[in-house]
Parts: sequence; structure tokens; C-alpha cells
Amino acid sequence: MTAQGVAGRPGRSASNGSPLPPLWLAVVVEQACTEIWNAWEEEATVTSLRVSPDVYAAVAVARPGEVQRGYPLMLLGLELVPDEGVDTYEPLVVKEGAC
Repeated sequence: MTAQGVAGRPGRSASNGSPLPPLWLAVVVEQACTEIWNAWEEEATVTSLRVSPDVYAAVAVARPGEVQRGYPLMLLGLELVPDEGVDTYEPLVVKEGAC
């Protein structure tokens, strides 16, 4: 049995050979929108999104042209920054002036 990845593409395997669960980008986008709106309510300027490496990889698969041209990966108009410390479905906004 194989896991389904982005847009029905076959999923990757974990280091032990077991299939990884599918990644639901719609959930990531919904959560990112909520985080962006919350930042805007605080009158903050959002500069990028920190996402799990799995989310970053899924967007890279979905946007091969950007990767091939060396462009930064973008989602919702914001640059994606892979971060091992971010849970898959909990993207974090990076605000202007934040480290």
C-alpha cells in the first residue's frame, strides 16, 4: 500500500520504509491564513511563513518551475522558510523586525 502525496503523486517513505501519511496542504493554507489575519489584527507586517520541512517539500513538488529557476518558494504571497521546529499543520508567521 502506498501513501498519496501532493495532488495524488506517490508519497515518500520514512527511513524505515513505511509510507508517510498524506499531507493536506489545504489545512496548512487555512492555518496560515488564520495566523496572517491574527498578525494583521496586531497591525504587524508579515514577511514570511515558517513551515515544517514536509510542507516545504510538498510545495516544492507542486511548484517545480520555481525550484528549477532558483526562485524562493512562495505560499499566499509569502516566502516559505523550512523549520524543523514547526509542526506540519502549524505554520508560523514571521513579522517584520522579528528574528
